[in-house]
Amino acid sequence: MLEMLLEQLRSHFLRYQDLPKQVLYQDDEDRDLNIFIGVKGRANYLKTTLQYFMLALSKEPKFRTKIIIVEHDKKPSLAPIAAQFDAEYIFIDNAYTNTGTEFSRSLCFNIGHAWTKESTWSLQHDCDLLVPEDFLVKLGDYMVDGVDWVQPYADKRVRMLTPQMTQYIMQKVEQLSYVSLQTINDYILYGQGATGGSLLIRNKVFEDVGGYEESFYGYAPEDSFLWTKLEAMHGTIGNGYMPHRGFGTYVNDINLYHLHHPNHWNESARLYGMLDLYNCFCNLDYALKLKYIGMKAKQFKEAML
Repeated sequence: MLEMLLEQLRSHFLRYQDLPKQVLYQDDEDRDLNIFIGVKGRANYLKTTLQYFMLALSKEPKFRTKIIIVEHDKKPSLAPIAAQFDAEYIFIDNAYTNTGTEFSRSLCFNIGHAWTKESTWSLQHDCDLLVPEDFLVKLGDYMVDGVDWVQPYADKRVRMLTPQMTQYIMQKVEQLSYVSLQTINDYILYGQGATGGSLLIRNKVFEDVGGYEESFYGYAPEDSFLWTKLEAMHGTIGNGYMPHRGFGTYVNDINLYHLHHPNHWNESARLYGMLDLYNCFCNLDYALKLKYIGMKAKQFKEAML
């Protein structure tokens, strides 16, 4: 099983310095938190998500923050949106990334980490996940010594908005207005889901586990893989339902709102292959987990040189 994982590392290795580098609106200001949003198309979703981040930033969290849009596509199209919201912008041409026409969220976060001014923390966030106004203020309570990662929403689940509410919220954003998330009752609350969607990670720890698996692209369990590596590095979290000052868990009093979209899971042989790889890692004994993580971390650092 370990050999299967190592083979996917070898076959998908990519040196970031070999890619055409396009970074816009980058500044030299110090920041404590980089918020990365990987995206392909879906401009309306991105604008809506950014609008809600602007509201959260207006509450003046006690740390310095920069939003970075990382677009992975055939050609750049979202730079004007980044400029509108004073966000940094990175474009990754998929002609050079061995993913064909598939969007790679994993690659967006890894390259964002490599090409952006350093910060202490990074938030890997979906382009269609709305944050409440007090999101960053509450998140700051967990950005302290002794915490290395946090899934910043309640009960490992989000509130999935209905199609009608999604359309209404997007229309309001186009009118430079917004709907207070605390007033919304038009959503579907699913059961507890997988770890993902929005992950806060201390950057040193992100490098220690080798970032994301770049062989996971399209829509895949890449966040779950990353989270499982984090747990393996420091021991599995016992009571995940209670926030604590340990290595990190998720916050119980923040609700995120997911904009509705059609089912985007492509049940293909490639997806099942990625699930097989993830399960391979989960089934390794502890020593082999650490060996794999060490090799992935070494490869990640080589990719950034």
